[in-house]
Amino acid sequence: MKKKHGQHELSDRVMIFDDGYRGDCPHEDTDMIGYWMWMEYRFPDVLWFHTPNETKKPTPQYMESRRRKGVLPGVSDIVILTPGIIFPKGTIEAKRHDTSKSKWQPGQIPFLNRSAESGSFAAVAGGLVQLKKATLFYFGLPFDVD
Repeated sequence: MKKKHGQHELSDRVMIFDDGYRGDCPHEDTDMIGYWMWMEYRFPDVLWFHTPNETKKPTPQYMESRRRKGVLPGVSDIVILTPGIIFPKGTIEAKRHDTSKSKWQPGQIPFLNRSAESGSFAAVAGGLVQLKKATLFYFGLPFDVD
């Protein structure tokens, strides 16, 4: 499945974790809370963080201020700094379980592509279960999602 946003296309090196579900589903914020709880339980020693890059109707001045402070647009929702089984670090862009209800924000596809091209694990995951599967894959573990 290729994703396109403007003139940008997702690289073949970016993995996609999407079970094709269509229907009602939680918002991304709810999935991120569940993911944080799961990571605290399953991988308490892993160094990772969530990058909240979304803003509600930002003004041009606000966006310019963020840019001058080094805020990089499009940074993936999840950045894992603890090395995985193959990759030195990982980036995962979270989308809703029904990925057709999610929008690509400016910079997200180029960031994922750059992450993959630099040798990092780069993935898009639709919903909490797929976020867990992407993380388990990164660490070379079976998909025994709990």
